[in-house]
Amino acid sequence: MVTERLIMDDPNIVEAAVNSIKGVVKHQLQDKGENTALSLLRYCVLNALPNTHSSDMARTQILQKNLRNQYYRLMHQYPENKYAYTYALNCCPVGFLIEPITRFCNNPKACPWCFVRRRLYPIYLALNRIPRAIRQPCKVIAWQRTKIWNLQELPFFRSDYGPHQWCSALATVQLCVPFVDKGNLQVRHAGIQIVPADCDIRKQLTRLAVQPSLTFTTFKGGTNTNIVKAMATVLRVPWATLFASENLQSFISLLTRSDAHLLRITKYKQRGDIDGN
Repeated sequence: MVTERLIMDDPNIVEAAVNSIKGVVKHQLQDKGENTALSLLRYCVLNALPNTHSSDMARTQILQKNLRNQYYRLMHQYPENKYAYTYALNCCPVGFLIEPITRFCNNPKACPWCFVRRRLYPIYLALNRIPRAIRQPCKVIAWQRTKIWNLQELPFFRSDYGPHQWCSALATVQLCVPFVDKGNLQVRHAGIQIVPADCDIRKQLTRLAVQPSLTFTTFKGGTNTNIVKAMATVLRVPWATLFASENLQSFISLLTRSDAHLLRITKYKQRGDIDGN
C-alpha cells in the first residue's frame, strides 16, 4: 500500500501512465494571437502557477499535465469510471488554436479551462456590455471573503439588498470559487462591480451586517484592462494545488458536488431595458 501511494505521488510515473491510456488525446496547441479568453486564462489562472516566467503555452501544458495526472489517480481509485474520466481529462485548453478539438467537460469547479469558459468569460462580457462612454469615468471594484465550504448555504447577498444596491452599481457579479488551502476545501465569495466614480466604497462595503467582512480593491476607470485586473485580483486561485496528489479527495469532492447557482450576474440595464437582457 505504501509503495502504491508513492507511485501515485511521483508525477513522472503518473504522466507516463496517463500517456499510455487508450483514448487520451495529445492536443497540439498553436498561438492564435491575443484574445479575451487567453487574457483571462493568463491573469486569472496561469499567473497563479509557481513559474510565472514561462510562456502562456508552456504553462498551459504544465497545468494540463497536472490535471491529467489527477484524473489518472482518480481512475486508479475508481477504475469503473475510467471511460468517463478519460473524456474529462481530454477537455480542450482555452485561448489557443487546438488540434484535434475535443469536447468540453463543462465542470468549472474542477477544470481551469471550463472555469474560463463558463465563469470568467460570461463575467467579462457582462461587465464589458456597459457602453464604453458610460463606464469609462466609473470605478471597477473587486471584493472578496473566504469561508469553509458549506454545502447547505452559499454566501451570496440577497439580489434585492446587497452591494449592487448599496453602491448604485451599473453591473454586479457575485461568484463562489472553491479552492484548496493547506489541505482544506474552501470557497471564495467574490464580487466585481462597476460603480459611479463618487461612490464611497469603504462606507458601503464595511457594514456591520456583512460577516465575514469584505476586503476590496478599487481600480479607477471602467476600462477593459481594469475589468481584467479586478477579476484577477479576486478570482485567481491555486489550481495546481488542487491537482496535487495529496489533494485528491478535495478534487473528488468538487467533481461530485451538484451545488447550483455559483454565479450570479446583475446585468447593466440600458434605458428602456426591462429585465437587463
